[in-house]
Amino acid sequence: MNHREQPKLWGAYALPLVLCGFLFVRYTLWSRPAISTALFAFALVLTCLLYCRATGVKIARESYGILLLILLLALCFALYENALIRLPLLVMLLSLPPYWLLTAKSARSEPSISQSILRDVWRASLILPSEGARSAGQQMQKDEKSAATLRYVLYGTIFSMPLLLAVGFLLASADSEFRRIATRALWAINLEMCLQLFLSLLAGLYLLCMLKGITGAQPQPLAEAAKKRSIPVAAAATVLLLLAVIYIFFCAVQGINIVGIASGRIRQSASFYSQYAREGFFELCAVALINLGVFVGIQTLSHGNQRILRVLQTLLGTLTLLLIVTAGFKMGLYIHAYGFTLLRAHTMWFMAVLFVVFCLLIARQWAKFPLVRSALAVCFALFIAMGYADVGSIVTRANIRMYKSGALPTLDLAQYNDFPHAAAPHLLALYEEADDPLLLQKIEAFAKRWAPKNAEPILNQTVQRLRSQALLARFEEKGGHVASRSSH
Repeated sequence: MNHREQPKLWGAYALPLVLCGFLFVRYTLWSRPAISTALFAFALVLTCLLYCRATGVKIARESYGILLLILLLALCFALYENALIRLPLLVMLLSLPPYWLLTAKSARSEPSISQSILRDVWRASLILPSEGARSAGQQMQKDEKSAATLRYVLYGTIFSMPLLLAVGFLLASADSEFRRIATRALWAINLEMCLQLFLSLLAGLYLLCMLKGITGAQPQPLAEAAKKRSIPVAAAATVLLLLAVIYIFFCAVQGINIVGIASGRIRQSASFYSQYAREGFFELCAVALINLGVFVGIQTLSHGNQRILRVLQTLLGTLTLLLIVTAGFKMGLYIHAYGFTLLRAHTMWFMAVLFVVFCLLIARQWAKFPLVRSALAVCFALFIAMGYADVGSIVTRANIRMYKSGALPTLDLAQYNDFPHAAAPHLLALYEEADDPLLLQKIEAFAKRWAPKNAEPILNQTVQRLRSQALLARFEEKGGHVASRSSH
């Protein structure tokens, strides 16, 4: 790689990175992910690109796909609330930049995305930043001029404090307007603000050390010992066969019940269906995850007659698909009885992801293709699609349709308090159509609760929240209530 010496003024990048840290700490960490999170990601990417250019790092072509993922994730925070998946989306957004830089520097453990991705993320996020900090310290010790400049800046800051206090006191005495503004500014700088500034400084220094460490990194291949396969084929086949036997028996029992319910031969009340749906659903999801671990472990570590293992793994994968379908059928019954919630919708999405992953695992037994890259591409695509799908609005619209069709006897508005700004536009539209006084009163109470009381900084907002607040404010201005609605 064409990598020049680190610039002597690399510390000049500290200021924009500290500003990035302030955007993240002050708005995202202290408040919630919103437009500020997107600005943080965009500013960080731009600073990283400028730093790579200054240090002579030639950006690897394969890193552009990861860069696109970062930008798409960041934009998602600016557009939608995404109440239930906000934290996993944020974790994804924070873990991608170090890996992107490592890919841009062509310093991953392996040339392409593989099962060592977690190792690379760990190395780029923690190991290389510590090496960057150590390198920066050594550089400061060798560069006497830089060390002296830093020391003199510190001395100047300390000695200027008494002067600033004296001059500030005199200026405050000379002008009342200056005194009023200065007093207000001092009151604004409280303990919380000091803590935010301190954490922002730490975040900026971490980002700087990460940049310095990764741009100076070299590829670190996996040790040969880590690549050795240690599970004999007999042990792996035994595990797969025993699991397959118990799954076949379970699927047979569940199949009888599912066929009976679907054909109408088994007719019970809604409470029975809800109990049947709840019973064992999360256990089935846990079993699917265990099977995924077994699948990946045997795929990676087994040795011997791979044809036998391929047949047994195909059988295990097919049975796992049946378990996932069973869990999906149970959840479908529950939704049919009680409607959608955000958790139920995300659960159905999670099962769809598991289904696709196991289909890829089965296909990999008989066709060669980059499994890890394909699975990650599918998972990221589905995850980002869910972030842009505005699931809260989908849930609200689906429940309103079920209510209008008579499938739901009433609408439970309490759940919409978890995602009010996704639900508000649809509930206000329902208000104009509904004629149930109790439902109208519930919508009025909902609108009154979530109508904007005080103006918030734009960086704490999303486009969805701004639109919802405008609708709620307009509703409040019209004095929307049942009596005034009926008079019109």
